[in-house]
Order: sequence, then C-alpha cells, then structure tokens
Amino acid sequence: MSIFDNLTEQQAFNLLNTSSSTNNSGLLQQSELLRQQNEADLLAQQQRVQQEQQEQRAKPKEGFNKFLTAVQSLGLGLQGKDPRDLKTETSSLTAAQKNFQYLLTLPEIERNKFLAIQGALRFDPDAARKLEESKRIGKSPGGLDLTPGQKKTDEAFSKTFNAWQFGEKQQAESNIVNLDNKLARLATDQENVSGADIGLTPEVLRPYVFPEATGFLDEINDIVYQSLRATLGPQFTENEGKRLVAATFNLSLSEEFNKPRLQRLNAKIKSIYKSKQDAINYYDENGTLAGFKQEPSSFNDILDSVYFDEFRQLDKEQILNRYKEANTPEERQTILRFAQELDKETK
Repeated sequence: MSIFDNLTEQQAFNLLNTSSSTNNSGLLQQSELLRQQNEADLLAQQQRVQQEQQEQRAKPKEGFNKFLTAVQSLGLGLQGKDPRDLKTETSSLTAAQKNFQYLLTLPEIERNKFLAIQGALRFDPDAARKLEESKRIGKSPGGLDLTPGQKKTDEAFSKTFNAWQFGEKQQAESNIVNLDNKLARLATDQENVSGADIGLTPEVLRPYVFPEATGFLDEINDIVYQSLRATLGPQFTENEGKRLVAATFNLSLSEEFNKPRLQRLNAKIKSIYKSKQDAINYYDENGTLAGFKQEPSSFNDILDSVYFDEFRQLDKEQILNRYKEANTPEERQTILRFAQELDKETK
C-alpha cells in the first residue's frame, strides 16, 4: 500500500529520492518542456502587447485634425500657424482664435476638458472617450478605475477594518506578547514541557502525570489560534490552530528542538500581524485595497515558514528520513512542498 495520497506527492518524493525506480528522466523532461512552452507563450504575449502599443501611438489623431479643419472652414485660419506668432496678434484675435491659442498650451487631459466645454469633442470621439474615462476614474476611491470585484472586496473589507480598529488589533497584540513570554520561559532551560517521557505518556494520563507540560501546550494552542483568527479572520478555525501547533511543537522532542520552531512560528505570526496592519493603513489612506500586495498567509504558508529553514540544513537523505518518520500528515505535506521548491530552484 502506497504512503502517497496522489501522483503529485509521489512525484515530489521522487525528486528527493534519486535512487527510486520511479524517478525517471521523463518526468523532468516533461517539466522542462512545459517550462519552455510557458516562457515562449509569455514572450509572444509581450511582443503582441508592444506591437499594439506602437500601433496606438502611431495612429493619427484624425478627430483632432477634423476639428482644426472645421476651425479653418469657419475662417479662423489657424491650422499650420506657429503658436508663437499668435502671441503678437492678440489685439486682432477673435474669441475663437484666443481659445485656440490657449488650447495649445494645455496638457492633453485639460485640453479635452476645454474642448468638451466648447462642444468641439464631437470631432474627436477618442478624446471624448478619454475625458469620460478620466471623470469616472476620478470619482472612484483612491482615483482608481475599480472593477465590480474590487468594489465588493472593498465593501467586505470595511467590516474587517472596523473590527480590527475596535478590538481585534488589541487581541492580536496581546497574544503576541503572551507568545513572547512563553518563548522567554523556554529560553531559561528550566521548563519541562516536552521530551520522550512526556510524549510516550498516554494523552488521557498526561494532565495528571505532567500537568505543567499539558498546561503549556494548551496555552500555546489558545495563543496561536486567537492570534491567527484575529489577523486572518474566521476562516482560520480552532482545529487548524491545533493542527498547526501539533506539527510545530512535538511533545516527544526536547525543548531545545521545539524552541526554534516556536520562534519561527512566532515570527510568522508577527509578520502576518504587520501585513494586516499595513492593509488597514492602506485602506484608511486610499479608501480601497486595489493595488495592495498582501503577504501569503494560508495554513500551508505558515507551516512552510516554520519548517523550510530547518529543512535547508539537511541533505536529501535526512529529509527522506524525516518524511518517513513524520508524526503528522501536515509535516509530510510540507516536506513534499519543500521537495517541489527545491526542484524549482535547481532549474
């Protein structure tokens, strides 16, 4: 019976296990061909975009030329005249001529606004479209042209904004302080909260035999769950918090081994808190989340941040042994993701 849940896991395992009979060159060749095809498609798309941009820039402004022709037909005689010469003819200029002289001094957007006022944009549909577009964008939050999806995101985030400002932020900060205190206790090397004897004790007996270890683990579970629920929202469940701690804090291992993992988990929690606060500040300043890049913070992202630095200190054989001896499905999954990450780095 295979230890893998699907073909993708088997392939990731094969990337590490170079002696495996299933690790053939065909898989790597297919991956390389796919990568090359993706690069070729991306290059072709970039070339098409550049060509379209060049054609757009080269397109004559027919509408504006029509406007100039119309002006000339009215007897204004301004097309082809040097604008500098007009400055010497102020006394004899008609109102239309003065308007045209002023028009030439304006940037494109302001010029379109002026033409709209004069009713001349009927000669240049492209300029009229740009003017209407600039008006619509100007009315949008942050001066951005938001899609319907972005507007819905902003509406939903407004509730997150209020909840964070009036309670969740303080809760997250309090939990970070509590986790710092737990790590400070571990740093004294005077805590007996994990080890082989504790790990081998049945869970139902552990609170009576090792109450200090049980209490410490319960507190860590509560702190991690409350911290991440405050920053990630209700989608982060209590069960996920327990799974995360179980994969991070191994009761069968010594405090010396568990301490670095908890430190990395604590660092990730602080990083997620900062990303959340950055999003709040961005929304407060711009009135929208459009354009904001948030840090990845799924369950897998958090677990990978705990383990990947540890795995980088091991060779492939040691990582394979870790996979075979993993205590939780979560640890096995993060090892497979690390194998896939290594494969990307070597290409």
